[in-house]
Amino acid sequence: MPRVNFPCLNEVCGKKVISGIMCDVCEKWAHQKCTGVSADIHALYSKHNGLEWVCNVCKTIARQHTAQSAVPGKPPRLTETKRVEIMEEMITEVSANTCAEMVQKSPGEPTPGTRQLQPNAKTVKSKPTTANPRIVKGTQGISGNSLLHIESELHKLRAEVASIKLLV
Repeated sequence: MPRVNFPCLNEVCGKKVISGIMCDVCEKWAHQKCTGVSADIHALYSKHNGLEWVCNVCKTIARQHTAQSAVPGKPPRLTETKRVEIMEEMITEVSANTCAEMVQKSPGEPTPGTRQLQPNAKTVKSKPTTANPRIVKGTQGISGNSLLHIESELHKLRAEVASIKLLV
């Protein structure tokens, strides 16, 4: 199981997550007990890169957007375009919320995973990686305000749109 040190997405818990599971939409971490999943299911998510876990907050947002996308009196296939539009709005909303959270942090407190550059340091643009996002990447960590993060969110939500289309 990945070892991290981020606040639990369950705000009532109030403890740091040392060993837990990450939501593949909002990339927030939670303890196994705070997720409500069994220890066996939690172990599966931790061991297999292809399995995606979505927290209850992100599931609720997806359900609300799906309910809003339904057009009364029309078959579900005719509302596919509307669903795609809603999912794209949801992507924008999640991205905006993530960026807003990062901006709200005080300048004296670097966010987890950000590096402080030397005044004369050369900035190098990193290449996208295909590594498992559940594994903490050394001192770099998970950068919540990077373009790669937003593109990753977009990719994940588009995959969710595709899975919703399969259900319809």
